Amino acid sequence: MKRFLLLLTGIFLISLASANILIIPNPITITTDVGTTSSSSMTIVNNFSFNIEDFKFNDLENKGFKFPLINIPSNTNRTYAFEVNATSSFYGTIGSLVTFKFPVNIPEEITTYQIKISETGLDPTYLTIRKGDTISWINNDDITHRIYSSHFGTITISPGFSNSFTFSSVGEFHYYDQDFSMFNEFNGDIQVVERTSIQLAHNPNYDYTWQVNYNAISDPTNISITNSKSYLQVEHASSQKGLITITNLGTVKAEGIHLSSNSQWINFNKNDFDLNPGNDEYIEYTIFPFLSNTSDSDKNYTINMGVKAFNSNEENTSLIVYVPYKEITGDLDSDLATLQYLNNFYCPKNPCSIFCTPEAPQCSLNGGINGTNQYLTANISTLDLYNTLKDLGGIRERLERLENGDKLFQEKYGMSVEESLNISNESLAIQNQNLKREKARLNTTWAIILFVILIGASAIILRKWRRKAYENDLIDPSSKN
Repeated sequence: MKRFLLLLTGIFLISLASANILIIPNPITITTDVGTTSSSSMTIVNNFSFNIEDFKFNDLENKGFKFPLINIPSNTNRTYAFEVNATSSFYGTIGSLVTFKFPVNIPEEITTYQIKISETGLDPTYLTIRKGDTISWINNDDITHRIYSSHFGTITISPGFSNSFTFSSVGEFHYYDQDFSMFNEFNGDIQVVERTSIQLAHNPNYDYTWQVNYNAISDPTNISITNSKSYLQVEHASSQKGLITITNLGTVKAEGIHLSSNSQWINFNKNDFDLNPGNDEYIEYTIFPFLSNTSDSDKNYTINMGVKAFNSNEENTSLIVYVPYKEITGDLDSDLATLQYLNNFYCPKNPCSIFCTPEAPQCSLNGGINGTNQYLTANISTLDLYNTLKDLGGIRERLERLENGDKLFQEKYGMSVEESLNISNESLAIQNQNLKREKARLNTTWAIILFVILIGASAIILRKWRRKAYENDLIDPSSKN
């Protein structure tokens, strides 16, 4: 519990740091026409005790946003105007990562800095150093940690030991613990600046996310929608199909056409597409009523459907669906009904589910549908995940120590531990065979001794019997007759 609280504390402190800069409003909504220039404004609040400058608005500047030079003194807020000149249409929300720099004053002499590694993470997670300075990572944890960066590769640090690297080039270098990189506390950044008195540095812990609802509208167009059906009778857990025709009536392309509905019973075979002027697009839809109670049957249901392009008004159509009476127990009442539900309703919307076709190429864990990864949701806490990873790290550590021990054994004795065990097993087998032979020999010896004793005893008894008989003959000679 203590470890978990420390992790939460670290996250909280990082969130407090990021709150030292604010952009108002957040989110901001920008609506403009393609090919025209519009202006807007924002207020930036600097709650830091130092000046901030050299702002970069990632993901916005390449979409036609033009910002002025920004330089804000400490504990000050300023309002800036900016322009948007859209060259192509765009509709959506952009989470722009806003970065900035600040002046740092660090020692000019060559210095070695320490970063401590413990079960709660790296301390500190960010450092500004000068070219030629050294970072020493000290492992205060009870497992081995592997620090990796594309700049210096993997640095392995055993418990109670340290390892270091000297930075000989200027830049921003990100590194992370290879076993715990999903935790922010195990990710670090090193900013290397020139060996002069004052330089500008960028601390990624201070980066700010600005939400921009951005609509760059191209020339408008008109679209129409025609439904092949106005009424359908569909039984519970069965399906029927219909056809929608979408026509672009305008003179420019209809962009990002999207079909929607107020019902979960409908599934479109195509969505989110462009349509050139004067062209038609035919969209097949499947209606699959699925009820949970008998009282929901023998009723009419209105299904509304809408279609809208980014640069058009929304057009609507509706469909009446009558579901005849059916006795429903509150669940799928047969294997056939279950298969129909999966095939006609669930799987078209969730093709990569374990109940459908997870083996399909588009459902690969590496690619996924539309190139996105597929994820399994697990009910696990941060503490459980951290402890599991740490246990795995401990297992890996013990395996590495066993491998190292085997290498040392092999260097000393000219054979591996496994080979030594094989020899020992062979020796033990030979010893067991010798013991069995010795036991057999002893058993044979004792058998001979017992046989000799029996023979000797028999001879003594026979001799005594004969002597007794001889004595009787001497006493009574007539007994022979």
